[in-house]
Amino acid sequence: MRKKAPHLSYENNIMKYLILLPISLVSSIAFSADNHQHDEHSQHQMAEITQPETHQHNSQEANPSTSEHNHSSMNHDNMNHDMSSMQGGNAPADARNPDYSQGRVSSHTGTMHNHAAWSVRINQLEQLKDDENTTVSEGVAWYGSDSQRLRLTWDIEHNQQGSHQDISLAWQKPLDSFWSYEWGVAYQSEQTWLKLNVNGLMPYRFEVESNLLLNEQGHSLLSFEGHYDFRLTQHWVLQSSINANLASHTNIAQLQGKGLTELKTGLRLRYDLTRRFAPYLGIQQHDFFGKTADLRAQQGQTNHETTWLAGVRWWF
Repeated sequence: MRKKAPHLSYENNIMKYLILLPISLVSSIAFSADNHQHDEHSQHQMAEITQPETHQHNSQEANPSTSEHNHSSMNHDNMNHDMSSMQGGNAPADARNPDYSQGRVSSHTGTMHNHAAWSVRINQLEQLKDDENTTVSEGVAWYGSDSQRLRLTWDIEHNQQGSHQDISLAWQKPLDSFWSYEWGVAYQSEQTWLKLNVNGLMPYRFEVESNLLLNEQGHSLLSFEGHYDFRLTQHWVLQSSINANLASHTNIAQLQGKGLTELKTGLRLRYDLTRRFAPYLGIQQHDFFGKTADLRAQQGQTNHETTWLAGVRWWF
């Protein structure tokens, strides 16, 4: 009996699997049928939800006269579409000038103004801290319009040894929006000269000016001046400047030699209290060259000098 026990256990397991297999197949079929019925029920509910919207949309397409955007039935005869009242009329008293100038005259706006105006600008009124107690005044006054101006310029230097005066009166006309030329007469080195001038604003706002002076003897003087403003803040401005003079002849009485006579370079730090008034402090280097330096050395004068200065700048 003990020898047949393993064989009976194997047969019992086979019978057990044969019984469970049909039951598993029936359960799987029933579960699949239930899921399929559930999916069909869900799709039927979704169709019921979306069907009214589709029906409403189709009804609007079928009957355009009931659409909310249809204005064919509206009467436009009684509607006032006249918009002329919104345009024209007199501008208010405080309206802005259409040329954006607000009554101010400027030669660098690109727009020419033909009405007359005037201005006086003191570029430098300064005291130098040197042995000769030098005072400098340099400025320009003009009257006219952007198309033509009468300009009076001066550059006067006074010290214990005397004074140097450079005064001119010239007629200015524009070359374009940023450049002008002028011609007139000048008084310099105790002589009267014919003056030709070109001045303007270079790219990056470098302001430059060149002068050519001619006299009856055929002598000429050429000067070049330029400066640039480094705006540090809204009120603080550092201005760099350079001024060079050349002569075609030697004037022993004026201690002036032929060629490059002198060169001035400077830095001025100013504070703009207003747009019209600004005090400043600065430093200036003044050098003489060539024959001019030799003539000055013979008179015991220095040819290289660095001086501190203080001054004001204003215009009205």
